[in-house]
Amino acid sequence: MKFLLIALGGALGAVSRFGVSMLVMRYQPLFIFNTLAVNLLGCIILGAITATMLAHPDRLIYWLIVPGFLASFTTFSTFSLEMWEFLEQGNYSIAMINFFLQIIGGILAFYATHKFFPS
Repeated sequence: MKFLLIALGGALGAVSRFGVSMLVMRYQPLFIFNTLAVNLLGCIILGAITATMLAHPDRLIYWLIVPGFLASFTTFSTFSLEMWEFLEQGNYSIAMINFFLQIIGGILAFYATHKFFPS
């Protein structure tokens, strides 16, 4: 059941990401804004879901939305959740290491791959 919910959520998240991106690009063609809109919306959804789950845990809804919908809609929301957890726990050094590895590491990994693979 868990895998079916994740798959369903993933399919809905992928289609939703495409839809939100197309909608934003209709009004603002600069590419960064559609990615920003998806990432911020994903963080808002994740914040709402995690806050709701604290008061009313429902694992089926969680599996559908968090590792399903949001994992294909945006991975930035997961990064934001992990950063929040580190900061909430007072793990400031781990949070900073995570931040730099994720952001700078991701950019460098993309650049290195893009630079060295033939086009």
